[in-house]
Formats: sequence, structure tokens, C-alpha cells
Amino acid sequence: MKNILIAFVLIFSVNLTNAQNIIDKHFSHFKNSDDFTTISVTGKMFEIVAQIEIDEADAEFKEFKDMISNIESFNMIVGEDIPNAFTEYKSALKLVADSHEELMRISTKNEKIIIKVHEANGFVQEVIMIGKVEETFIAFSLMGQIRMEEIGKVINKVQSSNLDESFEKVFKNNIEGFKVYPNPVSTNGSITVDVPVDMSNGQISIIDIDGKVVRELAANGTRQSLNVNGLTPGTYVVQINMGEVRMNKKIIVLQ
Repeated sequence: MKNILIAFVLIFSVNLTNAQNIIDKHFSHFKNSDDFTTISVTGKMFEIVAQIEIDEADAEFKEFKDMISNIESFNMIVGEDIPNAFTEYKSALKLVADSHEELMRISTKNEKIIIKVHEANGFVQEVIMIGKVEETFIAFSLMGQIRMEEIGKVINKVQSSNLDESFEKVFKNNIEGFKVYPNPVSTNGSITVDVPVDMSNGQISIIDIDGKVVRELAANGTRQSLNVNGLTPGTYVVQINMGEVRMNKKIIVLQ
């Protein structure tokens, strides 16, 4: 568990903004608890990184600088050996049920982990993770102005760190590799779904706003096409399911 705390601090040490994150909004009462570790980064790391001179040929570090330039704050709480960790997990999900959309979920006997986003005006303004691993409860908030296609890069940065095995499973399935296009799509057209390799044997579904599955097929590879003929114009979710893992992507069908 110590590794994950260090990794997040190193990766997401940036300036705080005045916007309220889910940790301050819903979980501030844990900050003074002896059972919880709290991370609330307020240092000048972003300014330091921005001033570092780099070789233009160092594309990886330049990409890292560009990525964190859009991140405004990082907050995290971890409660280890919490007897009611599952109850805290369920209560936390209720608090963000309407404010954030599900991006990815893992559910096993001992692990319940969900990643959700709050998106507005084409940008993800907050990425959150709420989880329960055995008797550990964890929640984090990453705030900024991040394009959806950049979320996978953020997740991959976490994945490349030396995380505990339980949390590494969350990021193993490359969110960046899950793409749906065109989006929006016309009601007489079709969409292409790029499927992460780790989920290439999963099930692809299109789900309407009422939770009804309106299209479904087996992935059978890393790229599939789904016909949307006859779908009522509106908002839908393209979902990939495989074993313990579920990933979602929102699409809009136009007339």
C-alpha cells in the first residue's frame, strides 16, 4: 500500500484550485481519523516541472509535462484494516451516483473498484476512483481540464508505477485502447469499437439511458463494427464486459 501512496504523490503533485473535489465534499470527516491516510497535495511541483528545460527529442518527458499541465489537484484517502470497508464503498458510490459517469469497474469477491468521471464541455473535469480491497477503503480525486482521450495516458502513468498488485489490476486493461468512432454517429450508420487486447474476448453491448441492452455481440478481436440502424436518436453507452472487468464509453446517436 505504501507504494501506491508514493506513486500518486510523485505523479500528481500539482497546484490546488478552488474547485471542490469529492474528497473535500464527501470524505473530509476521514481526514482526522487515525485509521486513514490522507494525501492533499498543495506544493509547487507543477511550477517546478514547467520550468525544467528539456531536450525537444525527449518526447516522453514532453508528453508528461503536457499531461500534468492540465491537472489542477490530486486528493486521496486510504483507510486500511477498516471493518466496514464494504459499507463505506457502497455509501461512497451513492454519493457520486448522479454527479459522475462510470468509466470502468472491477468486481471480485475481495475487490470492488470503480472509476468514474465528471465531464462537461468536452473535457473531463474530475476523475475519481472509489474502491474496496479486502479491508481497505480508498478514494481519490484528480481534477483538471482533461480530454477524454488523455485519460488513458494518465491511467498508464499510474500503471507504469510500482503499484500494489490489487490496484495494478485496475489499470491493466488499457483505457486508452478503448475507442468508439465516429461519435456522434447517424442513426442509419455504424460505429467501430477498438477493444483493448486484454478484453478482446469480451462482450460488447450498446445500452440506452434506461439501462436496456439494444445491441450486443462478442468482441472476438480488437476491432468490431456495430450497426446502429433503428436506434432512437439520443445518448447511449457502449460497454465491454469480460470476466471481472467492465468498461463504458458514452456515444450520441443523431437523426
